[in-house]
This record gives sequence, structure tokens and C-alpha cells, in this order.
Amino acid sequence: MASKSIFFSCASVPLIWFASFTYGLDPQPNASETKQAISEKKILSVPDQAEASFKDVETSAIDFVKAHHPELVTLLQLLKSMKETEYEAAIREINKTQKRLELFRNRDKEHYSIELETWKTQSKIDLLMARAIASGKELNASDLRKLIKRQSELQQKRLRHEQSVLADRQKNLKETLDKIEAEAEERVEQQLLLLTKRVKAKVDKEKALKAQSEPKQARDSKAK
Repeated sequence: MASKSIFFSCASVPLIWFASFTYGLDPQPNASETKQAISEKKILSVPDQAEASFKDVETSAIDFVKAHHPELVTLLQLLKSMKETEYEAAIREINKTQKRLELFRNRDKEHYSIELETWKTQSKIDLLMARAIASGKELNASDLRKLIKRQSELQQKRLRHEQSVLADRQKNLKETLDKIEAEAEERVEQQLLLLTKRVKAKVDKEKALKAQSEPKQARDSKAK
């Protein structure tokens, strides 16, 4: 039954991968695991599928899975030995997820942390379901409940974070607007003075060039 379970799970990997990687990103592990994931340097440079060779993409994707959901590595290896085309598709989906997460990391580390934990939890749910189907046994309701609960917690955490970011943005906008309104007249006068000086400088320059050219034109005329 064990070998049957592994085989079935492996054959189901594309479904697991495409479900989890196109999901949008949901769930998590514990605090120490989160800290390790955030400091993980292996995903700092994610190969671009259009530019990198598949080998580079594969190496990066496998490192990512080893760091964040090592249980899936074995399934990927089995998939590679049985269905190479589906394996390559799964690897490229992982690469897309890495690139999406990298954008979050660069813009907002808190958002990145939430999205990474979301992906990890969804991936664990997919694996739990695949194993239950493969073994023909009922799902472990306790484990599944914990993962689903974690998904909900992460969704709430994401929304609270987005709310906080929006509040900060609104605060900064209000401060900027208040400053512009308070200095409106002064800014108008400054801009007027600046443009006036710019025009005057241009006019003075043109007059100077004209004055320099007139004596030369007079000399040339006399020489003729």
C-alpha cells in the first residue's frame, strides 16, 4: 500500500502543483520556520524562464522546495522519472511562484512573509489530500482543520497588513496635501519668479549674442 500511495501521489503532483501555485498564495508554519524562510538566501536570485536554461530554473525551484516544503522533493523526483513533461511544467510553475514572491520580498517584507506562509500551507493541504486519496483512507480531519484555520488566520493577517499600509499611505497623502495647501501662495510666487528669471536669462543671452555678431557683420561689410 505504501508504494501505491507514493505512486499515486507522484502521478497527482501536477494537480497538486497547479492548484497550489496558481492558487494566489495562502497559509503557514511556525515562527522559527517563518524566520528561516525569510532569511533563506537561495531564492534571492530567481532565474527568468525566458532567459535561463531549464537546468538553472530546475536547480532554483528544487532549492526553493527543499527550503519551504521538503516533503515535495521526493514526489518531484518520482514525477521526473515517470512523466518528464509534467515534471518540467511543475518546475516552471514553481519558478513563477518564486518570481512572484521575490516581487513581494523587494517591496514589502511583511507581505512577503505572509504570502510565503500562505503558499506553504496550501501546498501542505494539497499533499495531505493527495495522500488520503492515494491510500484510500479518510483525511486526517485534525491536521486538515489546523491547516484550514491557518489559512483563515493568514488571510486576516494579510488584510490587516494591507489596511495598515493603506492607513500609512493616507496619512502621508494628507500631510503632503496640508503642506501644499499651506504653502500654496508661496509656491506660486516662487514658480513665477523662477520662470521669469529663466525667460530673462534667455533674452539677455540672445541680446548678447546679437551684440557680438553686429560688429563682425559691419567689418565684413566694409571689407567687401
